[in-house]
Amino acid sequence: MAYWGTMGLESQVKEMKSAQCGRIFGRRRHFIWKCFHGIVSVKEVLFKRELTWRAETRMIFLEAQKSLAKVAAERGPDPPSAVQRWSLQVGGVIKFNFDAGLDIRSRQGGVGLVGRDSSGRFVAARCLALSGITTPLVAEALAAREGLVLASTLGVTRVQFEGDSLNLIRMIRGELAVQRDIEVIMEDIRRLACDFRVCEFSFVKRTGIGVTHCLSSRGYGCVGVSTWEAYPPDWLSTLLSKDEYAL
Repeated sequence: MAYWGTMGLESQVKEMKSAQCGRIFGRRRHFIWKCFHGIVSVKEVLFKRELTWRAETRMIFLEAQKSLAKVAAERGPDPPSAVQRWSLQVGGVIKFNFDAGLDIRSRQGGVGLVGRDSSGRFVAARCLALSGITTPLVAEALAAREGLVLASTLGVTRVQFEGDSLNLIRMIRGELAVQRDIEVIMEDIRRLACDFRVCEFSFVKRTGIGVTHCLSSRGYGCVGVSTWEAYPPDWLSTLLSKDEYAL
């Protein structure tokens, strides 16, 4: 009796699943029929989906911006006596290396930036933490954007940025189609780049940005934003002196 009762229950479940699948495929066939006869516009449906996707992407970007703003607010302004400004030589080009690290499971990451002049002398560095990041490409794009923000804060007008994400560099330079998950960030990058007289982006291998890689790892565990101008701390000076690929 128990065996046949089980078979009867399985039969009922199969019938329910079959009826549910029939309703799903029936709705799909009805939708296709409407599109074929012009009752529903396919372009309109796709446009609505595109708007939904853009809204979700912008929400991710805004969450990342809020995270950066929160970190900056917690850090607070530097004391006037502790701020050391660096003066740029006329016509000099400043090279910034940027890098980002990401733990996909926790969606936590860090950004590292180092700026040097044409002689290889230290100009500025920055590291900070990221949260709510979904892909390494998003983290790298936010690192490039933060590099532009740092360069703008320093008041430089001629800059060159180097990163180890070849796809991102090609997207910024217009050589590759921009992926959807960084479209909003890319718009911000291009807007900020227009503020400089000269602004170039180049690809460099990981061995060429060893210091920024260490800074991005340090940013992963830091609280707030750490920025150094003109004079690096001792531990950073040691890293810079060992970076044979700095120039």
